[in-house]
Amino acid sequence: MNVSLDEMLKSGRFNATASRVLEIMEDYIPVHTWFVALNNRKHNVIIKVNRKDGIVQEGASSPFEETYCKLVTANGRFPTVIPDTEKDPLTSALLITSSLGSCSFVGLPLVYGETGESVGTICALDKEAHHYTKAEIEFLNTMADVLSRAITLEVTSKGRA
Repeated sequence: MNVSLDEMLKSGRFNATASRVLEIMEDYIPVHTWFVALNNRKHNVIIKVNRKDGIVQEGASSPFEETYCKLVTANGRFPTVIPDTEKDPLTSALLITSSLGSCSFVGLPLVYGETGESVGTICALDKEAHHYTKAEIEFLNTMADVLSRAITLEVTSKGRA
């Protein structure tokens, strides 16, 4: 990808799109915290969160290897659903889990169109269990596709500038 993580973080157009997608997600699926993160396989940065009292904070940066987002990107284009992060063998030993405690989690990758490279995630965390319906997962896939297309457009327009 020709645009760096830092450039994407500064993109007003992408940030506005991410904010709007999170507003829609919050209206449609009743979980506490929705967020969008971008990564470069070294660092994972939370760029947008739907609420100030969220479980995660906007602007937080973590080593990519210690995030739930790493699990999402490793899962290809499929959603990653973890009913309880403290009980799941993939998440129970992560530092983030010891910090957050028990949460339900869902995440989908955001991909750059030309390469299919995963460059971020759209995720939800909630202290209460949430069992995602087939319709909710389909809706999540659509929102991930919208944000993936926004990333691709942003990178493409920067390449032409």
